[in-house]
Amino acid sequence: MKKLLILVILAALLLSGCVKWDGEPNPRALDLILVEESSWFSDYKIQDGLVWLECELTLENHTSEPISGCLTAWFSGDVGTLVKEKRLPGLPASEAETMDAATLPDPAVLELAPGRTTLRVVFVGTFAGAAQKEDRLLPQLYWTRSGSGGEIVLPMQ
Repeated sequence: MKKLLILVILAALLLSGCVKWDGEPNPRALDLILVEESSWFSDYKIQDGLVWLECELTLENHTSEPISGCLTAWFSGDVGTLVKEKRLPGLPASEAETMDAATLPDPAVLELAPGRTTLRVVFVGTFAGAAQKEDRLLPQLYWTRSGSGGEIVLPMQ
């Protein structure tokens, strides 16, 4: 009975398009990577109870078509100190500048042409009380493809 239940759960997970990827990055799951040598964490600010963490990211789309999706980030060393949430929605910096500064946003849908794209992305979270950043490292990035769902850990090159 246990084996049957496990098989049913595994089959349901495989058939679901929105299963989060919790293992090693799988470059075949999505032909998008983060180009680490030309990406970096820039700075952060605290405003109206929110923390705005800015990164310069270079993403490389290895497909021959544009792809669209959303970025979220996990600043693991800062959860519970600088930010409350484990996962922070990403917005292009130009969109972040025009949003309501007191509302936690949904992640923005980004469209990436084939090849390399460099953009400033702001990740927004709720301030947890300690105005100190743990490190200057890039966060763990997650990509959720528009439409078909499914999420992966964004591989780094």
